[in-house]
Amino acid sequence: MVELISVHIGKTAGTTFLNVLLDIYGNNGVLKDYNSQGKKVYQQTPPETIKVIHGHFNPKKYRADFPDAKYIVWLRHPIFRLISQYFYAQTIEDNQDGTKTLARQLGIIEFAKQPQIKNRQSRYIEGMNLNDFYFVGIQEFYLEDLDELKKMMQWENLKVTKTNLNSHPNYYKELQKIITKPEIMNELAFLNNEDMEMYYNALNLRAQRRKESKWLQPTLAEWNRTQFILQQMQEQLEKQEMEIKKYQTLTAPLDK
Repeated sequence: MVELISVHIGKTAGTTFLNVLLDIYGNNGVLKDYNSQGKKVYQQTPPETIKVIHGHFNPKKYRADFPDAKYIVWLRHPIFRLISQYFYAQTIEDNQDGTKTLARQLGIIEFAKQPQIKNRQSRYIEGMNLNDFYFVGIQEFYLEDLDELKKMMQWENLKVTKTNLNSHPNYYKELQKIITKPEIMNELAFLNNEDMEMYYNALNLRAQRRKESKWLQPTLAEWNRTQFILQQMQEQLEKQEMEIKKYQTLTAPLDK
């Protein structure tokens, strides 16, 4: 019987969380629902071995079939999620909503104005309130929140892997250019006002769940995000330096 419905919103650590679910429940225990175009991924009922349904879908899709299931969703700061989607979309095979083509043809602002792009997180869970979810994780607190969920679900021997990184080769350089321009950041926030409101509501829920100050959550999220970006930029720089040294060694003239 399905006991967990996991909603995967793009660029919110959903792929990493899928790997966690597969590690816990196994391939036979997780049913993936991607690109089903609104149809359920089973005919009448899922196989008896299925404990989890995970993928890109609105959670209302399975509420009637599994009213007692626990619903989980991961959210991310809307501006940073959108920027990540913008650059990630440029590196993938074109998908059904054509985001690859849009990302390659449009600037970040015009990309963000597209109806299928703006307020994407809110639209994903449209018809449900955050309070309806058993657990709302925040990507900026991924490891902490995953550990908390582990205890709530009584998962044992949980393996934690690094979050799925953006595959765009110049992602962190481009990100830095955007976040240092207030006019762009303000416009992105305005275009995603519904997502912004929902994100801060999610931070408040996190504060209540952990019995922490709601005023502290945005500061901690910003700190974690900044540290993660700096770490990735440092690792990228070290990798480039190693490649340069390797090239210099290969091209150095042989001693006579």
